[in-house]
Amino acid sequence: MRAMQIHTLGSPMEMVDIPRPSPAAGEVLVRVHTCGINLAIL
Repeated sequence: MRAMQIHTLGSPMEMVDIPRPSPAAGEVLVRVHTCGINLAIL
């Protein structure tokens, strides 16, 4: 799956491919198509 990550404070976000998590017992995996971020809190 794709994720946006910030590796160090002040660096730009990078799109990376990471393994899809496997939900544990009693958990669910939710597919997110779109999300927003507030750059002021980064």
